[in-house]
Amino acid sequence: MHEFLNTAIRFILIEQRLTALRAVQPEIDAIAVEDHIKRIRTTLKQITNITTHIHNVRQNIETIATEVETLKQ
Repeated sequence: MHEFLNTAIRFILIEQRLTALRAVQPEIDAIAVEDHIKRIRTTLKQITNITTHIHNVRQNIETIATEVETLKQ
């Protein structure tokens, strides 16, 4: 399961609730809320990218360690 699946589902629910609230209470500053949601989404994408890079680095380290062990033999 994707590690941010729960967060993605929460965003969908928040967006639906925001749409419903806008219909009932037009004075809600929906633009400000949407801006915050966009910033959070961007941050989560950056975290995902960083996590992916860390995973790749770890795989590369394991490959290098295996090669070193092979050379030692």
